[in-house]
Amino acid sequence: MREGKATMTRSSKSRSVVTSTVPTPGDNSTIDPILEHLDTKGMSRRDVLRMSAVGLAMAGIGVACGNDDDAAAPAATAAPATAAPTQTVAVVSRKEGRLAHLILTPNQYTRTMADAGRQCVEILGISAYTEGNTNLDPVNSVDLARQYIGSGHNMIWVSGIDGSEVRPINQAATPAEAYHSQMWAAGPWFMPVDTNEFYTAFWDLHDPPNIYGSTKLMCQEIVNRLGSAEGKIFHIAGFPGGSLAFRRTAGVHQAVDEFPTLTIVGELPGSWDPVLAQQAFQDLVGRHGKPDGVACSNDAMLTGVLPAAEGLGYTPGDDVLFCGQDGNPDILENIQRGEVFSTNFHGPHSFAVHPITRMYDTLQGVEFGPIERQMWVNGIHVTQENVDGLISRYYGAEDRLPFDPILASRVHNPDDWDPQTSLAAIHLEEYWVGIADPPSGYQLPSDWSEAAAAGGIAETDALYESHYKIKMDNFDFTGVQL
Repeated sequence: MREGKATMTRSSKSRSVVTSTVPTPGDNSTIDPILEHLDTKGMSRRDVLRMSAVGLAMAGIGVACGNDDDAAAPAATAAPATAAPTQTVAVVSRKEGRLAHLILTPNQYTRTMADAGRQCVEILGISAYTEGNTNLDPVNSVDLARQYIGSGHNMIWVSGIDGSEVRPINQAATPAEAYHSQMWAAGPWFMPVDTNEFYTAFWDLHDPPNIYGSTKLMCQEIVNRLGSAEGKIFHIAGFPGGSLAFRRTAGVHQAVDEFPTLTIVGELPGSWDPVLAQQAFQDLVGRHGKPDGVACSNDAMLTGVLPAAEGLGYTPGDDVLFCGQDGNPDILENIQRGEVFSTNFHGPHSFAVHPITRMYDTLQGVEFGPIERQMWVNGIHVTQENVDGLISRYYGAEDRLPFDPILASRVHNPDDWDPQTSLAAIHLEEYWVGIADPPSGYQLPSDWSEAAAAGGIAETDALYESHYKIKMDNFDFTGVQL
């Protein structure tokens, strides 16, 4: 840690935050009495609400500029789990954040994630947001990060490609005191605890379990239809060499292996790209004929495979069953129509809210323990039985974020934070097994090893579970209206 780094205290006086909940559209019970007593002729309720927001902001500036003897600012509060969307006005007097987003490759998932990131930036009061497309090239990722750091961005939100980009990004970020957060692909034996606090956290999908569940649901349905007959499965894998691709492949194989009559007859990489996945599917059909089921390691690749199957005369959901992973909105609609059997949803929004909020909190001085700097993100399995509610919560309105980053933030809610996502600690001693051997002489960082030996992994899991109040499958929670 840097010497002299401030540690965020739990005193409300140290947090210069003013929050207010503005009545939701259509609820005039609060504003009508005000209109009756004010000279508001010719003004709409919307105008009055705008004026009230400005007044709250000015009040917040007064609190932010006050001393410790001033009245403490009220703590941020979350909407009840079943409440209608609320609009939160927050004025924060803290270190300025400037965020740059390194996008994996343009597709529906990454667009949804980027939109959620922009909303998160707005809600948290981060002053700048920009983004650049890596085109699935880790060299581009490093170059973009260096450019953004050089132009004054102090928060770098990285979509990991194969993990090779993270070490040079950390080397560029450290002297500039810029924070970065990595998702999905970690550098071999290089996690946040292996370096300094500027590598704030690593977030990965909890695979094999996530995709294992989605694939198993599809396989069970195939067996139900085929009976004792043998079935052929194709697997369209992710980006070769990445830790996420490795784990998802393991999950698909684990699920299929549980059904003696099913066999993965063909497997090719689609590299998370719809066009490459389409080509891989067509190649596999040319080699092996029509499959009974196709497991795609992400939903983006399914968007290329489905039209390819139709082009070959197959009816998705009838002639061939499909499953995926991620919960992209178009694939959820395919599930509604019966064209895709199952997927696993963790929400692209999760991979916006958590990395951004963690960098924001760390920038403001919150310190996180070694165990919680590497986290799994769990998902929920999706079929026709629950897809309608999931679409309603997560994709019901473009101007609504289905998570509340204020509620997830330790700055705004140091005691009552809620991740609104099922998270678990990554076991570093197990993470790289089968992927990469440790470098000669490598040892796990002592702070992580000591914490793990003292039961820190179980304690961290229990801590996050105890704060996980708004569940991912709580489809009544409507998030934050912008």
